[in-house]
Amino acid sequence: RNVLAGAGARGGGSRASRVSAYLPAGSLVLRARVSDALGASATATAAAEVSAPAAVDFAAALRRSADAVEEGSPADAHQLLTSVTGLLSGRNATADDGVNASSAAAMVALVAEATAGLTASPEARLLASGTLASVLSSLPGVLDGPTQVSALDQLGDLLAAADDTGVDDATATNALAGLGAVLSAEHQAGLSAADREAVGASAASLASLLGVGLLAGAVAGEAGTEAVSSAANVSAARALSSELENSTLAGPGGSGGASLPPGLLDGQDADSVGDGVDVVQFSLAANVYGDPGDSAANLGDVETRVLALDLASTLTGARLVVRGLSSPVLVVLPLDAPLDAGPSGSCEFGNCTGAGSCAAATNFTCACPAPFYGSECQFRALCRFWDEALGVWSADGVATLSADEAFAAGAPTAGGDLVCATTHLTAFAGISVATTSEELAEDVESVSVNTISGKDIRDTITDPEALLENPYMLYVVLSIAGADLICLLVALVADRHTERVHRQTSFKRRRSSAAKSSRAAETAAAGAGGGGEAGQAGTLQGALDARSRARQDATAATTIQSASRGR
Repeated sequence: RNVLAGAGARGGGSRASRVSAYLPAGSLVLRARVSDALGASATATAAAEVSAPAAVDFAAALRRSADAVEEGSPADAHQLLTSVTGLLSGRNATADDGVNASSAAAMVALVAEATAGLTASPEARLLASGTLASVLSSLPGVLDGPTQVSALDQLGDLLAAADDTGVDDATATNALAGLGAVLSAEHQAGLSAADREAVGASAASLASLLGVGLLAGAVAGEAGTEAVSSAANVSAARALSSELENSTLAGPGGSGGASLPPGLLDGQDADSVGDGVDVVQFSLAANVYGDPGDSAANLGDVETRVLALDLASTLTGARLVVRGLSSPVLVVLPLDAPLDAGPSGSCEFGNCTGAGSCAAATNFTCACPAPFYGSECQFRALCRFWDEALGVWSADGVATLSADEAFAAGAPTAGGDLVCATTHLTAFAGISVATTSEELAEDVESVSVNTISGKDIRDTITDPEALLENPYMLYVVLSIAGADLICLLVALVADRHTERVHRQTSFKRRRSSAAKSSRAAETAAAGAGGGGEAGQAGTLQGALDARSRARQDATAATTIQSASRGR
């Protein structure tokens, strides 16, 4: 604990002649400002070296921070937590330091209590945002999903509270640091799909709130402002409605952008956009939404930054719903294709998968026109948007333009970018799909099919208790088997009935045929009485033959009937 002259080290004012503060280890420049009741003031600065302790007692630091909150000194709690997490960051905190998911969650909850005890002010927001940024940045792989969500939501609340005075540069930097931390692979590792979705939603909300905070005090028609980091870029501008349509927007941080068509605001309430339209864009280096591979479209990874574009009414702050445009918005997403270039000579005897050209000027490496990329142009990026309602990356209302189509449409790109034509606004990204037969085969082979082998059946018979490991599935299987047995019995009864009806019908037909033959024979014999002996003999023989056939038919029919009765 270091005793300093001045109040500035605490981030707030004090009437005492001596104040104290917890400071992070390292080389610091301290500034003190003294003022009197009449407004006269003096400021002084001094350099200080703060040595790191040999050991960090994380549990003790939490207890002392909690005591500071209870004693009405929330600023001390923030300073202590910031200092301790800074020390842990340099040590790669482990369970030996008392740091685990449970203690980290308790610390984030304590930060919320300490923030609630501060008097709302830009200084308080700066102090609290610095603590949260330090916590998120210093404990990679320790914070679980709910704890990350809590920290991000606290940062979001701080930004939302600054909508009247705006977000200062230092607070914006803290927000971006916290956002960048949760986008890192270390923070994402080990999270369940549900936790990743929750963290992603909070991260996107924080980026949007930062954009809104940057708009405080902005005047329609003036140049916008932005906050930029390696992981997240956010820009905000207040535009005149008449100037927004048929205009081009530069992407946040100079990455990508959008071309807005005429009729962009058609269908919007004229009063709500009469004072201007707030334009917020954010670009994230990591996918904060769902995994494209979870969809049925057999998609690959997100290969571009995720770019979101939102419009809101300056008058009401309400988000403008833009969909069903007659002329599309052109969204430009830079591809990371050059990072995947092949070695020199890699395509001298190849064809770059038929999508690109082998460039001698670049030592025979493939030159891939967008949306193709890769060392042999073996990948193709497709435009997709995040459908919040369905929770999937969708292509509805979005088209991927070829390089020639993008040029013809006047997209703001110098080439090598993925250009998407969309009839609505939301978050967009380029997602990879395979273009070579080998990649397609790999995708097919990656699909696994559940089957039941002889070994599975044998194991079930020898170990019946295994069936009880999933009783619900057992009930489902038995129910289906029972339904199959019932259907089999019903089908058997129906077959017997159909066969009996068929036999009875056949019998009636044969009996009727026999009767007709008998009558025909008698008629023929009667009509041949005066035709001479030869004629009579022939006629009689014919009648006898007819009667004989009739008797045979009758006998056969009787036999069939008896057999039918026997069944």
